[in-house]
Amino acid sequence: MDEEEVFAGEEIIGNIDEDGYLRRDLAQSSRISTSRTAEHSLEKAELILKKIQRLDPVGIASRSLQECLLVQMEVHRSTRPPELALRVLTEFLR
Repeated sequence: MDEEEVFAGEEIIGNIDEDGYLRRDLAQSSRISTSRTAEHSLEKAELILKKIQRLDPVGIASRSLQECLLVQMEVHRSTRPPELALRVLTEFLR
């Protein structure tokens, strides 16, 4: 990771609340300062957030319970996640 990405990661981690969630807007939390477009910066922040969410404990810095459980299913699966579990998480848990 380059210096800018490390800074953004530190900002995201610094904005994790006591429950382990990232409740602030990602654009504000990452504070990526770049001359590129805001869309590119937000995409970069999303990639950094995904890396953080896969640290221990898996799902840290998720923005919702749904996102946390989806990350955990992705990381801890030994095989393809059960179709019903994915459907429940994506369609019914919001």
